[in-house]
Amino acid sequence: MVSGAANGGVRVWDVVSGECLQHLRGHVKSVTAVTCTAEHLLSVSLESVLCIWDRARGECLHRLKQVSKVVGHSKQTQRTQRIRIKAKI
Repeated sequence: MVSGAANGGVRVWDVVSGECLQHLRGHVKSVTAVTCTAEHLLSVSLESVLCIWDRARGECLHRLKQVSKVVGHSKQTQRTQRIRIKAKI
């Protein structure tokens, strides 16, 4: 399970034990949305920044600005998973 916090942190939890497995830091303001694929976590915060995280390493791979929210999964197959992102232009 993945959660976002008011302090800008993103946490990955073990749902059985309740243990925090990873604490990811990359946002300045509150995290408003999180979602994940098999390989990546995505988080959006109030400063309109989307962070794309490597799930295995807990490393922020990309920071995209002017993103208002992660809309959700739009299509998933065995090989790919697409996530729609709403951006301000």
